[in-house]
Amino acid sequence: MAMHMFISKKLVILLVIVGFAIVVAGALGLFDLRTATTAIQVQTSKIATKASEAAKSIPNAANVDVAATGDTIKNSEICRANLRRIEGAKRTIAQRSGLTVSEVSAEAVAKELGGKPIVCPSGGQYILGNNQVVARCSIGGNNTVDPSDDHLIQKF
Repeated sequence: MAMHMFISKKLVILLVIVGFAIVVAGALGLFDLRTATTAIQVQTSKIATKASEAAKSIPNAANVDVAATGDTIKNSEICRANLRRIEGAKRTIAQRSGLTVSEVSAEAVAKELGGKPIVCPSGGQYILGNNQVVARCSIGGNNTVDPSDDHLIQKF
């Protein structure tokens, strides 16, 4: 019992000394809770700003679809079929004209496909490109999870 009382007295004395040291440090300006709190708030604000900037740098992060609708998929299928037709017309014109790398005109492609320009049902613009690259739609891969709604062909 005496030993227990001795340890308790030492603990009380230690606590009093630590408390006194904190009071003295605060009085001398060595320990200021307000300054520490302000520093934490500043760091928290900086972290929030960096997180916001990082989120903005991810393209279409908030607009990523998880599943394409039936109309979206149907329009994409039509667009890909159009791209294959355009690519076939480009190759036919190039072969007939002896072109190897140069770009075939949109008018020549439309004429080859019956005289009317082909349009993307979703409003995308077709980019013919030269004979070394496949034609593409401006909508392209559109950053969705489901590739069935993409407006592109990888090869012909």
